Amino acid sequence: MKKIKLSKKVKIIISVTSVLLVALIVTGAILLSGGTIKETVLTGEKVSFEEDTASYKTSVTDNNGNAVLYNPKTAFVAIKKASDNKVLLPMGKVASRDNNSSLLNITVRDRKGNSYIMNSNSNSAEFGAFEIIEEKNSLKIVFTFFKDKESAKQGFKLTGFAVQVPVVFTTENGNLKVFVDCNEIKCSSGLYVEKLSLLPGLLSVNDALKGEHFIIPDGSGALVDLSVEIPEDLKLSSRVYGSDIAVDEYKKGALLPCYALATGKELLTVFVSEGDALSTIYCNRFKAPGSGNLYSEFTLTAVSGENTAMKLAEQYEGIVSLTFNFSQIQKNSYNTLAVVARDFFIKKGYLSDSLKYDFGDLPFFVNVIGSEKGSDVLTGFEDASEIISLLNSKGVRNIALRYSGALKGGLKGDAVSKDPVLKSLGGSEELASLCKLAFDQRSSVWVDVNIFSGGTTIANQKGLVRAPLYNEQYSYMGKESLYTAVSDSSISSKNISDAYELCNSVENLNVTLNDASFLLFTDGNKNINRQQMLEATKENAKALSVNSGLMLSEPALWLMNGASAVASVPSVSTLEGNYAVTSVPLLQMVIHGSVVYGGEPVNATKGGWNDVLKSIEYGAVPSFLFTYEECNDLSYGTYATQTAQYYSKVKSLKAVQNLPMTSHEKLLNGVYKVSYGYNKVVYINYNKSVVTVDGLLLSPQDFILV
Repeated sequence: MKKIKLSKKVKIIISVTSVLLVALIVTGAILLSGGTIKETVLTGEKVSFEEDTASYKTSVTDNNGNAVLYNPKTAFVAIKKASDNKVLLPMGKVASRDNNSSLLNITVRDRKGNSYIMNSNSNSAEFGAFEIIEEKNSLKIVFTFFKDKESAKQGFKLTGFAVQVPVVFTTENGNLKVFVDCNEIKCSSGLYVEKLSLLPGLLSVNDALKGEHFIIPDGSGALVDLSVEIPEDLKLSSRVYGSDIAVDEYKKGALLPCYALATGKELLTVFVSEGDALSTIYCNRFKAPGSGNLYSEFTLTAVSGENTAMKLAEQYEGIVSLTFNFSQIQKNSYNTLAVVARDFFIKKGYLSDSLKYDFGDLPFFVNVIGSEKGSDVLTGFEDASEIISLLNSKGVRNIALRYSGALKGGLKGDAVSKDPVLKSLGGSEELASLCKLAFDQRSSVWVDVNIFSGGTTIANQKGLVRAPLYNEQYSYMGKESLYTAVSDSSISSKNISDAYELCNSVENLNVTLNDASFLLFTDGNKNINRQQMLEATKENAKALSVNSGLMLSEPALWLMNGASAVASVPSVSTLEGNYAVTSVPLLQMVIHGSVVYGGEPVNATKGGWNDVLKSIEYGAVPSFLFTYEECNDLSYGTYATQTAQYYSKVKSLKAVQNLPMTSHEKLLNGVYKVSYGYNKVVYINYNKSVVTVDGLLLSPQDFILV
């Protein structure tokens, strides 16, 4: 029997008594477009969960005294909180409900498409197949996974099915961190690690007390109450930054790579600190009150296709990591999380600590639709000039005019090329005139650019994926989203270059990154994974922002450091009203003061002044969606006077635009208090009657800045 070489500092050889391996075949198989591929869960017959940590050793300790504990005989790991000396057992009985009771879960693929779900307890520790290396404030556990006891006896080199994964615990910026360097993963020939999950049982709860909840990055942010009964189990999976459309249908995902558990006065936050574009966040809230779990998983190898046509991308070779932050809750849990997260993402380089673009006065975001199909005209460049002039004459002093459907293909593509501007709208000269007029009137023009999607006309070109792309303008027009071709990474770089040239050729023109604000995908043809696509697109966007202002159509966190504005930020969770979920402005609190952002268009949602109040409560600039042609409910003539009236009421909020949002509180039903920086507060009253709070008299359906 070949033994795994152990470290000089800590040497452990575990004699495992008779343990039979049981292969449990999951009754539900994976269905890939009409083909069936077997998924097998490999688990030991029995795992002994340790509730007593007296035999554990202390290894890694963060700046606040929180520590990683481990059992040298079983490779079980726990985290001890400094605040109350309580121990979190990620490998205990509570976590076992969804097979999450382990330090590490992996899904292994073979070339036939079969997948095997394995965990570090049953497939490694049970066989004594691990090595522990302890250094100064660093703990490394190398797990070798085997299918069964006989394979483990043969050892890694002799058996035909084995995987070795090193897990490291350390500290970073004062917080506890766990990571895997995927370049050090070793697999038997023909095997690949498709998915990997670190400490999936850490945020597992049973018998939750009143007020205990998860915080998840769904939409604007959401609180998931754990203490009440719900109609049915909630099983939510959200890929961070949206679907990988090379593999899945498009679906909106988590906008922030973090999640948290609030218990009593404490908050445990988990940041997906490296490999965030490869991660998916899972939230399971069980019907009976008191139980649920929250964890993340990394997809290291993207799998697409079916059966014999199945295609595996290259296995990721970078680092994937989670960072754990323990905080005392101040005011409320999501306030605390927002403060911690804002600081974390500034240090990570995803956010700026101040605004990058000075709009002057408070801007009003106006999105006009030029052309739907490229030839039809909904708003020409001269028409857009008229809209700016009319609103300006009514007192709207700063308009950020986002122009959608101005490039070839209209809303179908907005793709850039050597001659991108739609002549049907007036051509390049009229676009230049629009930009000059806007600049002279202290406003700005932002033209939509799609750098990934090339339109339906190139859908059959080699190397392109045809996928449904979400387009918010289409939804407001009552139409379905388009299917369009998504180009490979080399074409994306060319599109960025063309967009750069366009901004050079038209003075005072700015750009809105449309599809790149909500799309990330694996480019299998170029062996580029989502994380590499994220980094490449971020660098390209920075280059593009050198010569112009850069707006994002949606809140792509990883692009915000180079962005001037975000056109639209969601104001609710997708789960609002279900499963004991409450929407909160977590996302807004994290990004306010780093970038100017708009709410959903007031006229399109038909919420009127109440929607403006919602924008104010969430720190957003009021937003509108117009067409010049009177062909639908979006005609600007209907709303011009109303827009000006709204602007006159909210323009005073310029005073808080560059400040971080430090707290958000519900004082009474329909009454909210939002604090900015150290000395600015906005009160919002949605009620139809006068309300008195903090010694202030709030008018019905109004706000006040103090």
